[in-house]
Amino acid sequence: MDAPPDTERKGPGLGLALLALSGLALWLSRGIKEVTLGAGADPGPKLFPVGLSILLGVLAVVELARSRCQMPSFKFQISSFKLPKAASPPRQGIMVLAVAAYLGLLYGVGFGLATFLFSLLVMRFLGTGWRLASVSALVLVLAVHLLFVRLFKVPLPEGMLGLPL
Repeated sequence: MDAPPDTERKGPGLGLALLALSGLALWLSRGIKEVTLGAGADPGPKLFPVGLSILLGVLAVVELARSRCQMPSFKFQISSFKLPKAASPPRQGIMVLAVAAYLGLLYGVGFGLATFLFSLLVMRFLGTGWRLASVSALVLVLAVHLLFVRLFKVPLPEGMLGLPL
């Protein structure tokens, strides 16, 4: 039988600490070059510290609301979470070989195809179903491409095939 959720009232300490950290990060990033999002403009170095500070601030407010409203906290139950048997030496060796093959493919076939194949096969190796692994690998490649190539203008290896992704 599952244990009842933890309903004991917690103080606002964590939420206040996160809010203070968010404010400190925003204050420290005030001297960084401005964020310039626009037609072909580089977002600038201020995007990450400001974006992460805002995210941290939102999470701090959620934590403060949770502590104020006596919302149950969610405890991580290790018994319900099953890790794959990746700790065995043969499986570790296969993972190291997979990374080496990925690095070799990266400049041969390009970032998109190499990363898709690598993430798909590693997820399958770790027990993920074909459908979820395929969709996850595709979303990963698209997200990295949009973030780095489109937004930050970082060239990723195209390989000998010259694929767009």
